[in-house]
Amino acid sequence: MKFEDNFFVRFKFSKEQIEKNFANAFKDLDIAKKVDIPDVKFHYAYKALIKGGIALLSHQQVKIKSILGHQAKIIEKMAQILDDDSIETLGNISLT
Repeated sequence: MKFEDNFFVRFKFSKEQIEKNFANAFKDLDIAKKVDIPDVKFHYAYKALIKGGIALLSHQQVKIKSILGHQAKIIEKMAQILDDDSIETLGNISLT
């Protein structure tokens, strides 16, 4: 899989770092499940999606650069890695 140099850099993540990234995503997802306020629920669910993508990228030994448009690239690569176009469709709705 090709990772564009202007958005991604190869990085050697340890097993512990990868697990921490996944734990951060699940933490936000748990908050989203417990909150009754729709805007707050959406905020944490979207953060969980992005953090889940970061965790998945770290599993691939790739780090995202923090530049304009990086969230869309996280979602795009997440959909490619998992071979699921619905991820990109859902994630990009959140960006509009």
